[in-house]
Amino acid sequence: MKFSKPIFSIIFFLCVIFKIVANDTGNSYTKKRVEIVQKRNSSDTIKQSKINNADSFNEFWFTFRHAILQDDTSFIIKHTIFPIKVRGPLDGEPIVELNKENFTTIFNVFLNQISGLNTENYSETELEYIVRNPTLPLENLNKFNNHCPTDISMVGAMEFENADNEWYLRMLYLEYSTFEKAGILYPE
Repeated sequence: MKFSKPIFSIIFFLCVIFKIVANDTGNSYTKKRVEIVQKRNSSDTIKQSKINNADSFNEFWFTFRHAILQDDTSFIIKHTIFPIKVRGPLDGEPIVELNKENFTTIFNVFLNQISGLNTENYSETELEYIVRNPTLPLENLNKFNNHCPTDISMVGAMEFENADNEWYLRMLYLEYSTFEKAGILYPE
């Protein structure tokens, strides 16, 4: 996906600006958020604090990636929110929701689309990108989460959400040609 670096940069920039405007320093926003979450459920602070910890996503990613490489569709489906949302390569594109019955076909076509994330190999597919990234750079995840804590993470053109301390695939960004190959009518 050619637009992921600029999108990440814009989101990161907006989070930094928000932090400056709010006159917030250090990690107080993250600490406040953890305190608020802990007040809701103080009996399980270890699980709650993992929401702000990039390690929890990296642990999940290692397992999810293995499921993709082993073609373990039951694990992938179990860790996907249905109906799964798909959209074109840009954030402003219309969202199409797909049910579980169509997911395996769509996901296999998605894995063969060009990722656009390898500057040395522009024809690298999403699957090749996944193979190349067994873990994610924690320093990048932690930098982003310190400035803009979130329960959302992205790998390639896949967006994941943390719900009830579990990570789930929630959205796929598809190239226009992928919609066509998968037989999905893309809204104009």
